[in-house]
Order: sequence, then structure tokens, then C-alpha cells
Amino acid sequence: MNSPSASSRPPPPVPRRTAVAAPATSRALGITPEPASVEAHARTTDVAAHMRRHLRLSLATVTVAVVLLLLAVAVLALAPRTGVLSVEGVGWIRLAVGACLPLLLVLIIPVYVRLAERLDAPGSVGS
Repeated sequence: MNSPSASSRPPPPVPRRTAVAAPATSRALGITPEPASVEAHARTTDVAAHMRRHLRLSLATVTVAVVLLLLAVAVLALAPRTGVLSVEGVGWIRLAVGACLPLLLVLIIPVYVRLAERLDAPGSVGS
């Protein structure tokens, strides 16, 4: 039943396992990447950098909105009460701020969306 040629064959080689590690771990362990993996890494997106760019954009957008709100409060608090022009007892400064501020805050939204889409575009810097 058992032929001598079947038992003399060596077992097939076991494939070597590949360990995936972050660049800092690889440097600490002294692992040098193969040239092919360096090229593949250069083509991939750095997720942390991408998230930082989006965080910066979000913070800039929120900062603009907060500055607009603070300016509106400052204008309303510091502007003298003017009785020259009023609409049903509301001064013209309060009317102008009340009409323009919501419009400016709403106009921030499409600007943010456009800039976020630009960051996500395939040809954007860092992608």
C-alpha cells in the first residue's frame, strides 16, 4: 500500500508569516522594509494626516462661526441705541445684525462642504 516514493517526499514548505507593524514599531525592532513595500507605502493614504486636515478645517469653520457670533454680540452691546431709524421699536443695528448673521452662518455650511470634498478628492494633496 505505501510506496517508498510517497514516504520519502519532504512535506511542503510552510509559508512564512508576515507581521504587520507600525513604522515606529518597525524602527524600534530594527525591521527594514523591502523596497516593494516602501513603494506601496508611498502610494497609500496616511489616515492620521487626512484626519488632521479634516480636524483643522472643522476647527477653522467653528472659529469663523464663533467670531461672527461674538462680533454680533459686541456690535449689539457697544452700539449706541439709535432712535433715528427703527422698525416697530427695533433699532436699525439690531435689525441688520438679526438679518445678516443667520445668513452668514448658513453660508458657512456650503463653503465647509466644498472644502471637505476637496480634501477627500482623489487628486488632493496627501492622498
